[in-house]
Amino acid sequence: MGLLLLRDLFYLLAFVFIVTASYNFFRALEQRRAFKSRIWHLRRNMEVSEVKKEEMDTSFVVRVLRPWMTRWAESLYRSSPEGTKERVGTRLIQAGRPMTTDEFMVLKISALVVLGLLGTFMALALKEPGLLSILLIAAFLLLGVRLPELWLSRAIANRIKRLHRDLPDVLDLLAVSVQAGLGFDGAMQKITEKFHGPVQEEFTQFLKENRVGKPRSDALRDMVLRTGSDDMKSFVATVIQADELGVPLSKVLLIQAEHLRIKRFQRAQEQAMKAPIKMLFPLVFFIFPSMFVVILGPAVVQFAQGFHL
Repeated sequence: MGLLLLRDLFYLLAFVFIVTASYNFFRALEQRRAFKSRIWHLRRNMEVSEVKKEEMDTSFVVRVLRPWMTRWAESLYRSSPEGTKERVGTRLIQAGRPMTTDEFMVLKISALVVLGLLGTFMALALKEPGLLSILLIAAFLLLGVRLPELWLSRAIANRIKRLHRDLPDVLDLLAVSVQAGLGFDGAMQKITEKFHGPVQEEFTQFLKENRVGKPRSDALRDMVLRTGSDDMKSFVATVIQADELGVPLSKVLLIQAEHLRIKRFQRAQEQAMKAPIKMLFPLVFFIFPSMFVVILGPAVVQFAQGFHL
């Protein structure tokens, strides 16, 4: 009975996946026919060869897969809780924009379907399906839901870690540039030329927003929202306060750089103190058994030979 239930569940999941893929495939074909019709109407004003060349220059992902993923993701967002798209978009920005919100949602659903089918296959392979099979499928479904979120959280943590590592050195160069006579925007432009990574990306975005007329304080606060870093928040609050009070910016930046350097050293000390605890599990499960075999192995062999075991 349990085997029949698992087989029916597998067939249902396969049927839903095939129907969804077929629907989106035919929608893509319909969009392609509409695109060809639009090309035909543009023949009077543009050479058809140029349009075809422009279309073929774009990749298959941009021409077919991305519109399909966008439509699928929008339908998923409509059935999700309110604010899901904004929350995912904010986290992707903090991770450095590795993909769009639509692509991330499609990734989550694809991981759920693939791991769900894999768990169903493994459950069907069991000789006596039952509660263990249901738990196995549930575990794979949970893994499919959580795996993209864990990857995104890891990407955010790595980006913040790199930002924390580079920010004290960036502030030193920023303070030296301001002391040399450059304005704040000019000093940040100098930073974008000398550094690479999250700090350079955020400073470049700040300069772009500042050039189009956005107030400096608002652009700096947006930089905090894009990074989610406490060190960046402290730096931005210090710059805004110094700008409002008229305090010399170079001295403020030097003090802030020294403060962040101390915090970086404290983080390194914290990681060093965690190292013995992290080394405990490899020692117990991998190194100690090998040592016991090497040290006690000959004694055990001699003991067995002495008692004729």
